[in-house]
This record gives sequence, structure tokens and C-alpha cells, in this order.
Amino acid sequence: MPDMNTLSVAAATTPTVLSVGLSHYLTKSKHRGKPTYHLGYHQGLELVRRFLVYASHRTVEELQAFTAQYVPVPTWVHVEEVVIPDELLEEAAEKIVGQLGIDGVERVGGKRWWKWRIKEVKGEWIEMRKHYHERVKHKEWAPRTILYIHGGAYFFGSVDEHRYQLQRHARKMKARVFAPRYRLAPQFPFPCGLQDIIASYLYLLSKQPASTIILMGDSAGGGAVASLLCICRDQGIPLPAGSILISPWVDLTHSFPSVISDNSGDYIPAHGFLHKSSPAWPPPTDEDIEKAIAGKKEPLETNGAVEGSSSLTANIKEQLKSISSTKGLKQEAQGFDIIAPSSPTTRNQSIAAVPAKGVISVLIDGHEVRIKDQIQLYTTNELLSHPLVSPVVQGSLGGLPPMMILVGGSEVLRDEQIYFAHKAANPRKYPPPAHVSTAQQLEALNRWKHGTDVYLQVFDDCCHVTPTLSFTKPAKYMYRSIARFGDWLFAREALETGAITGNTVPDTAEPIDTVDPNEPNSVVEQLFSREGAQIVKGETMSVISSSSSSSSSSDEEGSSSSNNHISRKLSNVQAPQTYNIPTFVNHMVRQRVDRKGNIHPLKPASELECMQLPMEEIGCIKPEPVRRWMEGKKSWDGKYAKAKKKVQEQRAKEIAEGGYLQFEDDGSGIVETPPGSALAGRRRKEGEMIPGRSFKPSYGLKLWSMIGSKQDVETVRKTPRKTRALGCFRMCNCLFPKDLVS
Repeated sequence: MPDMNTLSVAAATTPTVLSVGLSHYLTKSKHRGKPTYHLGYHQGLELVRRFLVYASHRTVEELQAFTAQYVPVPTWVHVEEVVIPDELLEEAAEKIVGQLGIDGVERVGGKRWWKWRIKEVKGEWIEMRKHYHERVKHKEWAPRTILYIHGGAYFFGSVDEHRYQLQRHARKMKARVFAPRYRLAPQFPFPCGLQDIIASYLYLLSKQPASTIILMGDSAGGGAVASLLCICRDQGIPLPAGSILISPWVDLTHSFPSVISDNSGDYIPAHGFLHKSSPAWPPPTDEDIEKAIAGKKEPLETNGAVEGSSSLTANIKEQLKSISSTKGLKQEAQGFDIIAPSSPTTRNQSIAAVPAKGVISVLIDGHEVRIKDQIQLYTTNELLSHPLVSPVVQGSLGGLPPMMILVGGSEVLRDEQIYFAHKAANPRKYPPPAHVSTAQQLEALNRWKHGTDVYLQVFDDCCHVTPTLSFTKPAKYMYRSIARFGDWLFAREALETGAITGNTVPDTAEPIDTVDPNEPNSVVEQLFSREGAQIVKGETMSVISSSSSSSSSSDEEGSSSSNNHISRKLSNVQAPQTYNIPTFVNHMVRQRVDRKGNIHPLKPASELECMQLPMEEIGCIKPEPVRRWMEGKKSWDGKYAKAKKKVQEQRAKEIAEGGYLQFEDDGSGIVETPPGSALAGRRRKEGEMIPGRSFKPSYGLKLWSMIGSKQDVETVRKTPRKTRALGCFRMCNCLFPKDLVS
């Protein structure tokens, strides 16, 4: 199999793009009313889906290396790279230890192994070059900074890969984006990356006030931002102006209904992320290590006495038959055991709380399934329901700064995101489940009773992290919504801190024309159009001119002269009233956005399936997600059985022979036991390194970035020539051919 590079990825994905292009118009009527009605969105969705399928047959290291390749920076974007000081990393570690507590430190496996790193932590400043020159010229302006945590399921992705999105956020909010290159799992599992993220925030606090910082993240990055906010709140770190979470991944146990629903509108694999076996993944199981230590090599008994059971569904019966008849290599490579039932089971008995120690056992069709392999790459099975891993089970999400949560209506993670938003707005109504309730959790609930202001927007039929498809209309709507809310956050904090004085704030907000949402003219001006905005207040729809918003005017870069009422000595933001953010009702603004960008009220919580989920089921392992994972594991473990057993046996042998360096006793009484996948626990005595970031340009990622930057290029071309850097326009024409932006 060829290496994972631009050519191999192109060979795997190009047929998909072509086939979708040919079939789209033949089946277009089936997509009416959905984002896939537009060819660009349809092709983008299928392209990402096909890429993830292709990547799943590669090793984790190959995927990490491909997505970490260097992507050239456009000349109209200014980039600086900095190193996070070691003292801030140590301070971040102290905050994590304080949040975990003694019991938490023991569950994680110690308090030193996750501090170990191969190289320094770096972060990248990203801003439009024009804004950079303005900032240098007007040093008296208050800073506007976005701390962005990129997604990638905690184990792949990079700042380079996401830069085309980050520069769009920077341009539309006229802000600087700071994106850290945090450590990734499985080589650096929880809480390694979280330490780097906290240190990055502390770095920003050492440079500017918290009120001038917005936290933003997508997918796993959104979940990390949620954990960062809770740590800041509980550990006394100044809170930022607010946060924006794009499709946040906040439940790693997959306990919500949408995970097992039809995922045809999303690109996340139904069976989760599976990969070809390698030294990085999966780690050896406890059984592998025990056998290596004991010098044994016994076959695993996976069939029990279930082969003739009539209670099994056809799917499981076929799978069990396959497992029972498999001998040798494939049998030993199975990542789970199935044991015969002893008695009939109920629904509650089929749902398993995550144990503090030992294997996870789930009852499927009356049969006990013991999961031996690690499920998620980010952390061990025992920590899947930890509040810092799955923030949806936090004791309280109250007491946080204003938060925007953007959800794709067709993404498989939508239910946990909607529930998370309601939990943040009303902590007392949605307490932590009993199986994860600790004294610390209950203390947080009692201390942070008041809700967080949450702006929830659900975009009809959209996929996970729609801004990834930045060249599509739904993505443009999201970018504009994010920019408007971000501008409001900056202005709100500037007013409270005095950066905007009372004299600079209008006595009243600009008039809002309220119209009947049932009237045709209520959709003439849309919230995310260049011309205007719609915002729902109660049962009415409001039409708001966007001329007062710097986020909208930033589409035409030369419009800064409209901000004459701004106090130039103190700030470069407008008064918060001018952004026309709806009034929070019971700490929430709840909206649904259709395909054309029109806003409608979201269904009441009583009509949403995810809000009716029994409390005791949240954060638990359920049969159907496990069933799908088993089906995927059966295929992967069978296809790559030889590679898996070879890697796991070698790793187990090295552990048994003491071939790894150990952490010395520091006198605290805590024994350092890193997870099996952690590089910190498998440092060879002769030394071991992993490949770093490649500075060889990736033409595949560059092309994707060029397509994703189309809107930015068009905006730069609208900028008066006298404001451009010398030669910038000519070089942009070279980097971005005319046919890509026409």
C-alpha cells in the first residue's frame, strides 16, 4: 500500500468527487430543501467522508503526519510563531492537579507523566496583514484576541490544516487568532493536550486582560474549551469575554440518541475512529501484558456458550458465529469477549456506567460483552465519563461567560451539544448523573447555581463542523453569525471595563423593525446576508441592518471610517447595542437556521428527544454504539490481525522485560502509571523519538486551503490598492489562480 501523501489521497478521493458531480443532478430532487441540494456542499461532504474512510485503513501516525504538513501562508495573512514558557506549563499543571484532586490524580495515573514532552509547545499568531499594520499604527487600541483550539478527535489535525478557517475568523472580527500546537493522543493522552491549552491561555493572560480574549474551538477543540472554562472558573483563573463552540464533542461515552441515528447527512463514521494497527495504536490490553509477564500465550475464549442461543438478533448471531469459528490470529486479535447470559436482562441492565477500574461490560441481547481494547484514542475506557473528558457530565456549567454553540442539524453529535447548551443555561435543572456525582461535582453545583448565557443555533441538515466546508453557503452563514456574536462579546467587555466610555455608547440601540414571521417580507433581509439580519425575539422575527456591525462591514475591508463614534484612545470596537444580539430569556437564545439562512424558533425543550433522556443514562456506555463499534472492530481486527497481534505482543514483551524508563519516586506516594498508549510510559532506555512536523509543503492541503480561502481572496481584491502591501496582489494571483476565485 502506498504511503499516505497527496497523490495517494487524491487517487482515493477524486473518483468520489467526480461520481458525486455526475450523480448529483440525477438525484437532485431528493436533496431539495437540504444543504446537499448545492453541488459544492454535496461534493465537500462526500469528499471528507471518503477521506476519513481512506484514513481509517492507515495508521494513526500516517494520518497525523499528513494533517500536520506545512501549508504555505498567503501573503495577505500575517503569521508569527511563539514558544510557551516552561513556567506557564508548570502553572497549568498545578491548575489541573488542583481540579483533579487526589482521587482524580490517581485515576489519571499520576501527576508527572503527562508533563513529559519531546519538544516545546508552540503557538501561532494569525491575523490579516492589513489589520496587523493598523494594530501597529494604533497601539492605543484595545487588543482583540481569539484563542482557537483546533479539532480532530484529539488525535489528528493541526494549525496549518485549520489556518484557512482561522484567517476567516480573524478577518471578520478584525482580531488576532492565537492557535496552540498542543500535544495529540494517543501518544499524549488526556490530560497532556489540556495542559498545553491551559498554558496557552495563561500565556495570553500574561500579555493582555482576560476581557479582550474570546475562546473558540471546533469538535474536540470545543470540548477542550469547555473543560478549560470550568478549570478557570474553579481554580480562580480570570475568565475570558466569552466562548464560541462549533459542534463541540462533549460526551465521549456516546450516550445520546443521535449517535445511533441515521448519519447520512454527516461524515463521522458510524463505528467511530478505527485505524490500522501500529506502535502508537492500539495499546496492549491488560491480558496481553499479564501473559507476557507470565510467559504465556493462550488463545482467548470469546465464544462461551452462546453459539446456539435463540435470543440473539441476526446481526449479533452472525458475528458471534464468525468469532466462534475463527481460530488463531484473528481470534487473539479480537478487542472484546462475549459471555453467555445467566438470566434475562432489562434495559437498565443493558446500560453500563463506566467503571473506575477494570473492563467495561455491556449487555447486548442478553449477552455480556467485555470490552478489552481502548475505545477512544484520547483516553482510557475508565476515564470516558470524567468531567474534564466529557464536559456534559460536569457538576455545573453555570458561572461561565456568554457562550455561543453552533450545531449541525444532521451531525451525529447534535443531541449532546443541544443538551450541553441547556445544561449550561440551567445547571440546577440538569445536575450531574448519580454515577459520576462526587463531592467535588456537588460542590460545583451548589456554588455555580446561576446559569450561563447561551446562544444556541441549530443549522438544518448541516454536518459536523460545517465551517470546514468554508466555500458553502451554510458555512458562510455560520462565519457571519460567529463574527456578529464575537463582536458583541468584545464590545460588551469593553463597555464593562471602560474601554468604551459612556459618551461613546448611544442612548438607545438602533431601531428594530419587528415583523410577522409568517409574512413573505420577513425573509427579504436575512441574518447572514451582506445586506441585513434577522433575529428572533419570542414569536416574532426582527430585521436588523448590518451596516452598524463591524463583522459585516469587514467583508469590505475599507469600511473602518464608519466607526467615527468609537473612542480611539481606548478601543477599536463599537457599542454592544449596535450588534443587535437578541435578549437572553432564561439565559438562552434558542434558534433554528434553515438552508436559506432564515431564523426560526427552536422547538421547546419538551419536544426535543435529547432533553427527555433519563438522567442516569447520560455518560453511560450503551448497547447500540458498542454493537456498531464491534462490527467495525471485527472488520479491522480481522483484516489487520497480524499487524495488531505483532504490535501488541511486542509492546507487552517490552513492558514485561522492563525495556522502558520508569518515573522516579518523588516522595509523594503516587506511583506513575501512564496509559498504555502514552509515549511517556514507553520511553526506551536507548532513546525513542517520533516524527515531528514536516516543513515540506503539502500540495493537497494547500489546494484545500486555496478553495477554502476563496471568500478571503475576494475580499482582499476589493481592498483599495493603496492599502495593500507592496506586491501582495500580484503574489495572491500566483497563489490563488483566477479560476478559483471567479
